[in-house]
Parts: sequence; structure tokens; C-alpha cells
Amino acid sequence: MNESPSDEELLRKSEELFRYTFDQAAVGIAHVLTDGSFLRINRCFCDIVGYSNQELLCLTFQDITHPDDLCSDLDYVNQMLKQEISNYTMEKRYIRKDGSIVWVHLTVALVLNSLGEPNYFISVVDDISRRKQVEEELTFKTLLLEAQSETSIDGILVVDSEGHVLFSNSLFAEIWRIPPTILDSKRDEILLKYVLEQLKYPEEFKNKVDYLYEHPEERSRDEIEFADGRYFDRYSSPIISPAGKYLGRIWYFRDITERKQTEEKLHQMNSFLDSIFEHIPDMIFLKDARDLKFVRFNRAGEDLLGYTKDELIGKNDYDFFPKEQADFFTAKDYAVLDEKFAVDIPEESIKTRHKGNRILHTKKVPIMDAEGTPKYLLGISEDITQRKQAEEKLRIKEKELLAKTINLEEVNTALKVLLECREKDKDEMQDNIMVNIKQLVEPLIDKLKICVSGPREAAYLDALTSALHIIVSPFAKRLASETFKFTPREVEISNFIREGKSTKEVADILNLSIRAVEFHRDNIRKKLGLNKTSKNLRTYLLSLS
Repeated sequence: MNESPSDEELLRKSEELFRYTFDQAAVGIAHVLTDGSFLRINRCFCDIVGYSNQELLCLTFQDITHPDDLCSDLDYVNQMLKQEISNYTMEKRYIRKDGSIVWVHLTVALVLNSLGEPNYFISVVDDISRRKQVEEELTFKTLLLEAQSETSIDGILVVDSEGHVLFSNSLFAEIWRIPPTILDSKRDEILLKYVLEQLKYPEEFKNKVDYLYEHPEERSRDEIEFADGRYFDRYSSPIISPAGKYLGRIWYFRDITERKQTEEKLHQMNSFLDSIFEHIPDMIFLKDARDLKFVRFNRAGEDLLGYTKDELIGKNDYDFFPKEQADFFTAKDYAVLDEKFAVDIPEESIKTRHKGNRILHTKKVPIMDAEGTPKYLLGISEDITQRKQAEEKLRIKEKELLAKTINLEEVNTALKVLLECREKDKDEMQDNIMVNIKQLVEPLIDKLKICVSGPREAAYLDALTSALHIIVSPFAKRLASETFKFTPREVEISNFIREGKSTKEVADILNLSIRAVEFHRDNIRKKLGLNKTSKNLRTYLLSLS
């Protein structure tokens, strides 16, 4: 008959089972006295904190607890000792023997003695360092994504498959001017209803949104125009899980108003430049630097060559001109492109379709790309045919004029000789008159002066003498010249003034009133430029002699 195990045997087996379970547990277990010292520690706990069993028996849990977590831990301990709580859990940090930090999930229960008093604590510790690391990494990535979203130049909206708003950055709310009450609703249909009022074409916008939600696999990119004149680039893409499940949709909105305005200005500028290009009276053409084929022609070029743009574009010089001319044009083109420098061709002949041979003044300029490589060749040609014809006619006229000029110079030389002869004859005649007056007239006047008895007759003789002097005097000639334009009477009175006659004496001699003589004196001063000066008239007349 089998004997039943004794109580001692059962107790021993129970203790062995407890010890085995305690030591082999996958979590750290420690029995801790109420003062914090360790009573019993399993192997896993030792592995977690990096201390041996014997080392831990000499320490308290306070010794290995991180300072930032110790106060919370002790608060829980005090509550348990007061039997306000029977257990507690918390996440805390231990400082391992090597100084590193280990995160644990701690569960503590209080064991009472037979009197109901606190005896020791049972602490169960699970190493959660890896989980905390993952959480930190996840937190960092979340913060990074949020920072990227908030600093993005795009307004961002994320909507799940049920139409709930999962995320929107501040720029999205700013772009659409959405109040917090609308954002807080977290419903895409409420947002959509609000934003439609701001669009120039709301129906078109809504139709596109509905289409994309009905076709979750599609991506989309387009431009939307606001009623206030703003433009935005809209991009939308589905959010698909690694397993291929549709999770929702992300929307990006980027302000392109400035770009659209720049494009419009650029379009206007290009239209303006095109208008200038087409209306310049000289031929302008553009060739591709790679093959020298025409890529653009203006109207003046079409009119000059006699070909339409459609006929010219994509062709080269050999398609329109004789080989000799085409060789010349092509050689100049390559010289411009190789030297990367503009070339001025004063004259070149070109055969046109309807106007025959024409003479052009052409400038060719290389058009470079950003790297300095010639991309195009620009040509500007002025038709100088009429000018050259006019120049030829002018040369003929100049030749004829030169011949006439030479003939005229010969005639002028002959006339000059004739005039010199006349001037010489005139001088000889004047000399003869002066000699005759000196030799024939003056002796008779001297004899008359002897016979004159009264002052009046003497005055007349003086006037006669003065008149004769005037006739032969260079001074009289000068006063009567174009320089002063004196009248005969003014010349006569000037001569008397120069000889020192007073106004009364001049009046008596010329049988004039004193006022008449004074009138002539005033005119003489004006013609000599003395009317506004204090210069003496006689002194000035003497200086002219």
C-alpha cells in the first residue's frame, strides 16, 4: 500500500517548484524589504541591471534607481506601506553596473505577515528598453514629419478612406483661410463645402475631387484658380499600405500665383518682342548652330527672299541660293560660331526669288547657351541695293561736278586777274585825280583866298578845300564804306569835326542850322557805337585816319 507524501515532503517540493519558477522566470523578480534592500533576486533581474546576486544583496533599489524616477517610486512605496494601495505599476529607469540606463516596466505588490503588517515587496521587472527605443525613434520620426510638414512650401491635407481628416498643416489652413471650427470638425465634406466658395470654378473643382475619391488608385495634378486671382498647383496621390490596401488620400496645394503672373508677363513680353521682330524693316533670321538650318524668319525676310516661312524653316542656304553664294554664307556662319564673335559684312550679293540680285549689309551674331556654347546664329540683313545705286549715281554726279569745278576755277582765276587789273587802273585814276587837284586846283584856291575880302567868302573857300580833301581822302572812303554806312553829309561833317571845327562853324560853312548839325553828330556817334559812351568824337575820328 502506497504511503501518502508527508507535509514536509509537499512543502519541500512546493519550495523547489517556487525556486525553479523564480529562478527560470523570463522576467526579473526581486523580493525587497520595506527599507529597500534586496532579499532575494532571480537571474533575469541580475541580467537586467548587470549586477551579480551577491552585489545586489548589498544594495537597495534606491541605489540603482535613476534619480529622476526615484521620487515617484518612493511615493508609491509609501502609499503601499500605509496600505492605501495594494500594488502599483510604473515605467522607470535603472542604472546598470556599467553606468548605462535600462528602461523597465515595474509591477510591485506588498506581502503582509501573519499580523497583517508589511513584510516585503515582490517586484516584477520587464526590460522595455527596446520598446522605449522604438517609441523614441517613432516620436522623433513623427516630430520630423510634423516639422517637415509645417516648414513645407505646400499646404498638406491627409484624409482617410472614410473621409476623416487625419492631418493638415498650418499652411493648408492659411491657403484656404479655414477657421479653427471648420478644421476641428475633421470631416472632409465640411472642408470641401467651405473651400468651394473661394474658387473661380467650384463645380469643376468638386467634380475632380469626387472623381479621385471614386478612383482611389489614380494620381492627379492640375492648377486651380481662386476667385481672388490666386493660382495653386494641386497634386493628389493615394495612400496604399504595403499589403496594397487603400488607406486614404494626400493632397498638396502650392501657391503658384507669382509664377503665373511671371508667365503672363513673359508671354506679354514675348508677344511684344515677336511684334518688334516681325515689324523690323530689315531681314532677320535665326539658324540652328548644329546644322545651320533656318529656325525663324521675319516678314521682311520673307518679302526680300520671296519665300514663305513654311518654305524657309528647316532648310539651309543651299536649298535657295547658288552654290557660290551658299558657300560664302556658310563660311561666314562657321567663322562666327567658331570665333564666338559678331561679324559685320558690309556688302554681300544675294539672289532672290522675285527681285533678282540684291546687295545686303549683314551682321551675324552667335547666340550662346548658359555654358557659353553657340546655340543659334542670329542674322540681320539690310537691303542696301537702292543706296548703292544712289551712291553710284552720286559718284557720277561728283565726277561731273569736279570737271565743272575745275572749269569754274579757271574762269575765277581769269576774273581775279581782270579785277586786279581794274583795281590797279582805279588806283592809277585816283592818283591822277589827286595829282591834278594838287597841281591845278589847289594853287587857284590859294590865289582866291588872297582876293577874298569877307568872312563868308572865306568860309566857302574853306568848305571847298575841305570837300576836295574829302574826295581824295582814304578817311572819307572808310566812313562811306559798308562798315559805317555814312551818308555824304555825315562824311562831310565828320571831316570838319576831325579838323577841329565847332558845331557853329560847321553850320556856317555848310549853311545849316545848329540843330541840323547836332542831329548829324548824334547819328555819327550812333554809327560809330559811341552814343552810350563818354568818348570824344574828334579824338575817335582822328584814330580812324
